[in-house]
Amino acid sequence: MFKIQKFYKQNQKLVILTMTILIILAELSLHIFNSNYLYQLIMFITAIIGIIPIFINAFSALKFKMISIELLITLATFGAFIIHEFNEAAFVTFLFLLGNLLESFTLKKTRSEIKKLTEMAPKKAIIIDKDQKQTEVAINKLKINDQIIVKPGSQIPVDGSIISGSGLINEANITGEAKLVKKYNSDEVYSGTNLEDGSLIIQVNKTGRDTTFGKIINLVEESQDKKSNSQKFIDRFAKYYTPIVLILSLLVGLISMNLKIAITMMVLGCPGALIIGVPVSNVAGIGAGAKKHILFKGGQAIANLNQIDTVLFDKTGTLTTGNPEVEDFILLQGSKKNIQQILQAAESESNHPLAKAILKFTNSKSKIKLNQSTTIKGKGLKVNVSGTNYFIGNQTLINENINQKNNLASTIRPLEQQHKTIVIISNYDQSELAILAIRDHLRPEENQALTKLKEQGIKNLTILSGDSKTSVNALVNELPIDQGFGNLLPEDKAQYIKELQANNHKVMFVGDGINDSPAISNADIGIAMGSGTDVSIDISDIVLINSNLNDLSTAKDIANKTYQNMNQNIFISIFTVVILLIGVFFNVIQMGNGMFFHEISILIVILNAIRLSHFFNKN
Repeated sequence: MFKIQKFYKQNQKLVILTMTILIILAELSLHIFNSNYLYQLIMFITAIIGIIPIFINAFSALKFKMISIELLITLATFGAFIIHEFNEAAFVTFLFLLGNLLESFTLKKTRSEIKKLTEMAPKKAIIIDKDQKQTEVAINKLKINDQIIVKPGSQIPVDGSIISGSGLINEANITGEAKLVKKYNSDEVYSGTNLEDGSLIIQVNKTGRDTTFGKIINLVEESQDKKSNSQKFIDRFAKYYTPIVLILSLLVGLISMNLKIAITMMVLGCPGALIIGVPVSNVAGIGAGAKKHILFKGGQAIANLNQIDTVLFDKTGTLTTGNPEVEDFILLQGSKKNIQQILQAAESESNHPLAKAILKFTNSKSKIKLNQSTTIKGKGLKVNVSGTNYFIGNQTLINENINQKNNLASTIRPLEQQHKTIVIISNYDQSELAILAIRDHLRPEENQALTKLKEQGIKNLTILSGDSKTSVNALVNELPIDQGFGNLLPEDKAQYIKELQANNHKVMFVGDGINDSPAISNADIGIAMGSGTDVSIDISDIVLINSNLNDLSTAKDIANKTYQNMNQNIFISIFTVVILLIGVFFNVIQMGNGMFFHEISILIVILNAIRLSHFFNKN
């Protein structure tokens, strides 16, 4: 039985295609060749093909004392066999399997990304023993405080500290920033990042699932498991619906002593329109989204988006373009050329997020060589050029390290009021002094997009970012955003989401990087920008293909109207079944006219879904 179930699961499309062809052949044999015998035979074969997986699922559910909708379909099909209504048996099983296929078709890719993430995790490392002998070992063989060597072009396999060497590291897998970071002795490095240049000897601090990258994988796996266990609407409905129809059919059969009426009630009680109505609404919504360049990954994404009350945003690359630029350069003392060359030399050695913008601004090959470069965390850089120390960073760094002759506040204040990030370069006596004002530009549609979300009933808009608190606060003041939090690691974002969910909030997270994947996965709805990384796109529930934030409100509108359409189809389906059952009970509805109305209800829900598609085509 397990092998049969596995075959059907692996060949859903083939089964549906085969049944479709058989139904077409049956109809041709009846209407063209006028052969009722061939018609019934083909329909019987079709029903047998369809009932096998449904019966197996019903039997499996019964073993766990669950009365599933598959049980009702099975009994109704066998009942149709008894009264020789093979065509009805074929249509009932075909519609049920088609509904399952439509519902699950767009959901399959999500889990494959777990495998992708796992494959991205390092598998081996080169360990160095006391005699400096190098040996390649599996990651799970490493211990804390072991020393490993990482060569140019290799992936860093652990979280650790550099004890020898220096190099340029691509930390995009962790930070989401696709830029090279210069690392030296005592600097921390992370598993899953790539050493582009240089050679490092690293002391192991964390391995495997305890590393930062390992935690990202864990968080994604946990959230995906949580989502995969959620039951579909039809299963929840069947918990009550199936026993009621069975009991009613049994009672009617006992009262009337008429097997055909009981079986008719059971057959007509099969919610064919319900089976097809929910998936067809979802497919219409998914199709409408695709035409608007919004990718919904299944009906659950639509249902969840309809419930959202809180939207969380990553900052860089999501709310901003991710391309900061120097907008103001104010020379107060010294030589502009000399200062720019110092900046060029210093920032090429820096791991600060604003280094790229400064390097783009200076845009020259510096002839200056640094004697020393030291990162002062949270403040900036200290570099030595020909015996002279230069400080490059925020106002706190300058105030703490130079002999102040100039009052910079009057110059800086108006720039800060424009929500620009300030970088100052100065030597000790301020004979070389300049101010740079840097802005990471907002997406042009920003204010309009966020305002629309507010108008649609979103109560809370929040920024969760790995960037500095100052940068985040500036953005909060500039946009219709309720609050923002900075200096967050990937696990911090995921934890914040869990806390909101624990307080009964329905949360949507919008991001674009691998570092956003735990947040995207843990949110009720994870949305990825189309310009983002493959991981964020593939594990998200919705993708904004054009990376346009206005599409958030469009997606919400599509979800709302699709959810309404789905509820309309549910009502039509249940109303039809109730009327048919009442008609059978009072002997007003027979199998023939009952199935006619039954099929009409299916047509109505399909047309209702088409109406939904037409609405979005006009808009």
